[in-house]
Amino acid sequence: MAPNGEDMPPAGLGHTGRTQAEDGVGRASLTRDALANQLYLKTKPPSGTAFRPSQTMGRTSALKSTGRIEPLTAARPPAVSAPAMGTAGRTNAMGANAASYETTVRSSTPARVGGAVTLAPLTPTGDSSRANGSLGTTDAVPTGSLRMSPSKPLLRPESEDDGYQYLTLLRWMCRNAADEERRRANALPPGPHGADEFVYLARLDRDPNDWQPYALGVREYHGLDRTDYYTMSAQGITHFLDGAQPEFITAERWELEVANYKKIKSLTVFRTYKKWKSWKLWRKSVMSAKMQRAASVLEKNLFVLDPVFAPTIDKVRDACRELSKKRLSKVRTGEVRTLGAFVDEVKEAREEMTEEFARFSAEQTATVSDACQRSLDAMEARLEEFYGNDLPCTDRVDRVSGHGSAGPSSPAAGRISATGSKLGSKRGPGSEDAAQYAYTVAATRRTEQRRCLTFVKLMDYVMCDTMHDMLLDSVNDVLSATKQCEEDQFEMPKPPHRLHKPRLKVQSAMKRMFRKITQENRRQSASKKVREAAKENQLMDTIKDRQMQARHEKEDDELNRFEPKFPVLPQFEVELAWDERASQTVFEPSFHDFQSEVEKTVKSFIDMLAKVKRLPDNKALMSKMTDALEMEQSSGKGMDMADLAYTERWRELVRQVRRSLAFGFDTATRYKDNFDIFVNMKKKNAETSTSQIVENYKSGDLVIDNFRRDTITYLDQKKRMEAFYVDQNVGIVKIKSQRLQTALLPSPTAKLEELSQMLPGLAAEMFNKCIEEVHAGTNKLANPPKSAEDFTDVMRFCVDLRESTLERLGVQAEEVKALYDLINEFGFPIKEEDQAKFALLEDDFAMLETVLDESEGQQEDRIKQFAAEMIEAGKEVNQNLKDLAKAATDEMILDVEAPREQVLEFVEDLTAKVEAQQAEAKRIVKIQETFKVEPTEFESLKAVAEDVALKRSMWVSDKEFDGLVVTWAESVFDQIDVAFMEEKVQKMGKLCVKLERGLQPNSVVPAFKAKVDAYKQLLPVISALGNDALLMRHWEKIQEIIGQPIVRDETFTLQKILDMKCPDHSDAISQVSVEATQERQLESQLEKIVKRWQDVSFAVTNYKESKDTFILGGLEEVFTALEDSMVTMTTILSSRFVAGIRTEVEKVEKNMNVFSDTLDEWLAVQKNWMYLESIFSAPDIQRQLPNESKQFYGVDKMYRDVMRKTRENDNAMRAATTPGYLEKFQKANETLDFIQKNLEEYLETKRMGFPRFYFLSNDELLEILAETKNVQAVQPHMSKCFDGIKSLDFGEDPKSVDIFAMFSAEGERVQLGKNLKARGNVEQWLTAVEAAMVAALKKQGKESYVSYAKEARTDWVRNQPAQIVIMVAQIYWCRGVIECLESENPVAAMEKYLEKNRSDLKDMTAVVREDLTRLHRKIIAALITIDVHARDIVEELWQEKVESVNDFKWQMQLRYYWDDKDDICLIRQTNTLFNYAYEYLGAQSRLVVTPMTDRCYMTLTGAMHLRLGGAPAGPAGTGKTETTKDLAKALARQCVVFNCSDSMDYIQMGKFFKGLASSGAWACFDEFNRIDLEVLSVVAQQVLDIQRAIAARVTSFIFEGTEIGLKYSAWCSITMNPGYAGRSELPDNLKALFRPCAMMVPDYALIGEISLMSFGFKNARPLARKMVATFKLCSEQLSAQDHYDYGMRAVKSVITAAGNLKRDFPEDDEEILLLRGLMDVNVPKFLAHDLPLFEGIISDLFPGSSKPEADYKDLMASLDQSCADLGIQPVPAFINKVIQMYEMTLVRHGVMLV
Repeated sequence: MAPNGEDMPPAGLGHTGRTQAEDGVGRASLTRDALANQLYLKTKPPSGTAFRPSQTMGRTSALKSTGRIEPLTAARPPAVSAPAMGTAGRTNAMGANAASYETTVRSSTPARVGGAVTLAPLTPTGDSSRANGSLGTTDAVPTGSLRMSPSKPLLRPESEDDGYQYLTLLRWMCRNAADEERRRANALPPGPHGADEFVYLARLDRDPNDWQPYALGVREYHGLDRTDYYTMSAQGITHFLDGAQPEFITAERWELEVANYKKIKSLTVFRTYKKWKSWKLWRKSVMSAKMQRAASVLEKNLFVLDPVFAPTIDKVRDACRELSKKRLSKVRTGEVRTLGAFVDEVKEAREEMTEEFARFSAEQTATVSDACQRSLDAMEARLEEFYGNDLPCTDRVDRVSGHGSAGPSSPAAGRISATGSKLGSKRGPGSEDAAQYAYTVAATRRTEQRRCLTFVKLMDYVMCDTMHDMLLDSVNDVLSATKQCEEDQFEMPKPPHRLHKPRLKVQSAMKRMFRKITQENRRQSASKKVREAAKENQLMDTIKDRQMQARHEKEDDELNRFEPKFPVLPQFEVELAWDERASQTVFEPSFHDFQSEVEKTVKSFIDMLAKVKRLPDNKALMSKMTDALEMEQSSGKGMDMADLAYTERWRELVRQVRRSLAFGFDTATRYKDNFDIFVNMKKKNAETSTSQIVENYKSGDLVIDNFRRDTITYLDQKKRMEAFYVDQNVGIVKIKSQRLQTALLPSPTAKLEELSQMLPGLAAEMFNKCIEEVHAGTNKLANPPKSAEDFTDVMRFCVDLRESTLERLGVQAEEVKALYDLINEFGFPIKEEDQAKFALLEDDFAMLETVLDESEGQQEDRIKQFAAEMIEAGKEVNQNLKDLAKAATDEMILDVEAPREQVLEFVEDLTAKVEAQQAEAKRIVKIQETFKVEPTEFESLKAVAEDVALKRSMWVSDKEFDGLVVTWAESVFDQIDVAFMEEKVQKMGKLCVKLERGLQPNSVVPAFKAKVDAYKQLLPVISALGNDALLMRHWEKIQEIIGQPIVRDETFTLQKILDMKCPDHSDAISQVSVEATQERQLESQLEKIVKRWQDVSFAVTNYKESKDTFILGGLEEVFTALEDSMVTMTTILSSRFVAGIRTEVEKVEKNMNVFSDTLDEWLAVQKNWMYLESIFSAPDIQRQLPNESKQFYGVDKMYRDVMRKTRENDNAMRAATTPGYLEKFQKANETLDFIQKNLEEYLETKRMGFPRFYFLSNDELLEILAETKNVQAVQPHMSKCFDGIKSLDFGEDPKSVDIFAMFSAEGERVQLGKNLKARGNVEQWLTAVEAAMVAALKKQGKESYVSYAKEARTDWVRNQPAQIVIMVAQIYWCRGVIECLESENPVAAMEKYLEKNRSDLKDMTAVVREDLTRLHRKIIAALITIDVHARDIVEELWQEKVESVNDFKWQMQLRYYWDDKDDICLIRQTNTLFNYAYEYLGAQSRLVVTPMTDRCYMTLTGAMHLRLGGAPAGPAGTGKTETTKDLAKALARQCVVFNCSDSMDYIQMGKFFKGLASSGAWACFDEFNRIDLEVLSVVAQQVLDIQRAIAARVTSFIFEGTEIGLKYSAWCSITMNPGYAGRSELPDNLKALFRPCAMMVPDYALIGEISLMSFGFKNARPLARKMVATFKLCSEQLSAQDHYDYGMRAVKSVITAAGNLKRDFPEDDEEILLLRGLMDVNVPKFLAHDLPLFEGIISDLFPGSSKPEADYKDLMASLDQSCADLGIQPVPAFINKVIQMYEMTLVRHGVMLV
């Protein structure tokens, strides 16, 4: 320390926080700008002159490990040594030798003001071995060491010093100084340490590349660098720099600068500046050196600067330039050529260019050779000049002189030979150095030769490059000719025929038809004036027709005009011809020939270049550089020109030429389709048979108009074929179709010729047929009838003729006339004879009518004549019948003893006579009916006929039965037709009954009946023994029954059976027969089963698109057969007759059981295999599950082998009963079950890694995991993992792993943080995405919060994400309300704030009516919805005169606050507090908040506060689910809605709860009471476990046996519709876990008002009331229908429809828009009888308004086209319903037609 009264270095004074205003006082030398500059430059401050202190400044003290400094003396300086804040001014007091200096300082402490101190130079003194630094006091000489206290060390060892631990000492000294100040102020004795103690510091400067001006270390005085050091005291730090004024900084300011320095230094730009600057300086230096070296090398070696080679280079370049102007082909754009001409041009061009290449190669070879020779000569001249006569002679020189231009007469050769072998004495060396000189000369020559070789190669490259460019240019010419525009720019020419508008023909035809009708009507008028006016009108009509025709021609010209934007000139000419053999059009020559020839030409370019020799291949030239060639590894011969030409550019050009040719020819081929209309004419004509047409006409299938239409068609075909264009340019192809026209024209011409021959013949044939019938009728009527039959025939003929025939003949006559008119219309030739006959047709027809009238006039008289004859004939028939009845009573007929043959002959004669009388009676009655007179009655005819018939059948049947009995008795029994026998016996029995009833008692019938009855008794035995089902075992039983052996041979007849007395054992034999029949039936059923399975096969189909992997396809047939077979087998086994075939039945049953079991296992394996195959086919899954993959592929191999064999042998029964299959499938199922279990565990680990995976199904999660390398695979599932993220932005590169932003479903894009990459496991980077989502929204929220107050609100909303807009707007709204409530006059302030809310809302509604994007419209609509509720709250607070923030009216609201400490949003409601969760929501719409919504919010937030769930309950459409979802949106929480059903189990619910607990999401279980009661009991425990874990505030807990993570934000809500069918009552333990909330019908008017306002409606409130009134009146007055709906969904549909209309027509009357929305939504669903009532309601509520018709022009056109395509008529009612259907789909999610 310095002695009292002496100058000393400035020491600190005072402590932090005790300084006055700086008032210009501060750092003088190292300002902030200087600091920044030094940080940029990374250089040390300049040092001044050398400076050494000359006096002792203080005493050293030691710093021990305790860190406390205890001075040995307590002396005080007499004056203040330094100011607190720095120097007020600086004075340089140093002399010439810089031995001393002084500075005046000013104290900041009032007690020490005025003391000036002169600082003397420092002189080293004291003990330097005690401490790391020195403490200075006012003592002159150190008298002892410092005492160290046992407390914690203040400073670390120097090796551990980071350069800033001295700050700890500084703070200690400041505290000590403050303590001394307090002691002095309180008149207390000084402490152990003085306030003026100081230490010496020096910069560490450990890293020369890292300059840190504030990194100081405590030093001893003797170790200081006296030119640059620091002193530190409690007042601050002083910097002493040689040659500069000392600089003092207060301790407070120093610490602040150190902190600022560290912050600045942490910035990347400062941290890396020096490193980058050094690297750039190094790089610049290196590049400069390299450029200089390169420049010197170029100056030395560039050929273009060499006077020998430069002229040659110019000459070669000129030659190359001229050559490059030539082309290898003569293809030029716009020059049309045939294939033959093209081939000739190519050949000619090839010959010309071959000669040109030969000339070019020779000239340039000579030029280059001459340059090389001159260079070598110059080298030899330099050698000779240098060596003179002492130039060594080597054999290398001889090589140069012996070839090329350097011959014996050349200068070089002369010089070389002149020297001989002697070495001169002037410069030459001694004999011992001769070899060395020779080597030097040889090396010089080799160097020059290498240079010449390089020059040769250079020129060769120039020539090669020129020819290669010429090759490319030639190919480019071909490409330019074949590709004159891009493919998408090409316009197809118009068809090769003139186009007409179809409507023009229709208009013309209709007008001509109407005019013709009008003219005909006028012509029939008798008025002369009318006829004259008709002539004038006809003239005007003609003029109008011509004008219309001219207009039509002009329109057709416009339609046929072809002016392409990119015209293409044709290059190739082809002919379109007709191939008769293939029946199609073909191009000659074919495009394949053209394309092949062009491609061959392009490839021949390289063949031409290949013939050009390169310079290195010239032996004469290369002989000049023999030494250089020997030194090279290769001979210098490189690739030929063909190899050099095969570049990628050439290949690309060839590919383009090939493609352009293909496109050009393909275009022509497609254009050829325009000729198909003519080709189809020819084909259709060829298929049409004129003779078949005539036959169809004759059969009535065709009419005469068909002939007219065919004739017109053929004439039109001929006209169109003659008129189509025979030359057409289609792109690069010119199509000539003259040959096609020549081939097509004969087709319609031949058909016209056939018609001209056929129609006259057909007309003549029809005329002859008609006239013959006319003449025949005339003749028949002209001849008088000779009998009654003839007369009745004439009468019928007259009736037919009058009723139909005459009309038919008239039609035929008209048909003939029309046919002749058609022939005359088209001028077909007719024979004169046929024409003459046709002229008499009318006369012949008139004659027929005359004869008919005469015949009808004579009918009365002739009827009287023939009626009398019929009466007499009737009397004769009755008399004959009496005689026959008497003859039928002959006794012989009923006598059994009468001779049978005689009786039969007699009854046959009677039968014939009776039949004759029956025919006569029928004739008489028919004639009398024709005459319309009373018919004669024949009373005895029926009785006589029946009596004779019975007697005849009796005798005939008796004879027949006797013959059958004899035949059956003698027949072999096995050959007897038992069925026929039974039929005959039954028939005879029925006849016997009929005879007994119809005949009088006689002896014949009983005898006949006795024989029949006797035989009936034998039928059961005969039938039983004749059973085909009887087998040997059955016959053995029969033998036992009758007691006799039965030999079934040819002697086994029916008589033999009767002889064995078999009928006596009828019952027993019948029983055996029944058993045989039943067994046969069972066997038949069994055989059907077996046979059916022989035809049942497995439908083996390919699995996906694999060719060698198969699966079982449709098994409906197999299952049907299996079910039927199992039922049949059960029936067979339950039969009592199965004993005989039980063995076979049991065998089949066993096979069926094996088949069924195998098929079940098989299908189970197939199902699991198909599920797992796609999973384990992914390499990522194989890598992550290696053991399971190995097991699966074992099953996979087995299954594929089985299916391969099954495909080869697809019979179902044989395949499924293959030995070993059942065991294989059972084992495979066990393995697959094990694999699935492990797979579930694996998926569980993934879900635990990213809990949101719990909301994905297994298939969806596996789809992601199967493509972990493809980050895009997760995109389709993002919307299930996140509420608002639809996809992630990976940039334009599909393989990119950088994640830049997230997209919502509405298209909103929000930037994510930097360095976010999709690397590692998918669950890891998705977790990072989740964190980045929250961080990005927090950052955006803070920025939006700051910018809200700086920007106009209408502009601000367009620049922020949707949910941030609502969050920040709510924060500022809440702040505004609180400011009003906390103001001096809350009510007045609230009224003013209400006006502001209304103004903001008005501004927003104005914005929403602007032309906005869909995204901005959604954002502003959601904001308006929230703003309306906010306005209503402010209005309510004002009306209720709320004056305190603690009022419940305010506390009940959902309030948003901003936490400035954590920069997050907080949400309060009543006594609850929530953090805004920052879950990205996108631009989703918000729910209209009604008073019921507010109450539901309070209930749910209160439930969350109590750690309970929420349970809104109420009828459908009351907003239970939507309210829960909207509360989640308000808190920015993920909310998963789950529709419950009775099929859910506790495992599924447990999985869902795991996801909720782990991810912290919300769940809304809709229709929760549909779950079964048993499941609900388990769910209660699951919910309770989660709620207890949240209440315990644990981070993980055991759930369902698994430890899972827990986020306290997890919460669930349930919604219920009480009283609905299928709903369960919740268990009490489950009810206790949820806080109930009753929901009722919402306020439709309020919802409608706010929703309409969000769409931009100004008069939203009255319109909403009208809408609600409409639905109320409809529900009261209209009929009750199941599909009528007047609830919330209907209201929402009308609002949506009206909102869409408002967006499309923003300036229209809003009432009209709402009216149209009501009509569009409701009219389609109302029935016809309700529509008038609805229209009446609308007219009452909207008086004077009517719905405007919508403009559906495009839709109507499409509907008309669709109706035409479907072949239906566009009926107005149908079109109206389609439009209504379209309108409904715009506003409804689902539509049903009723």
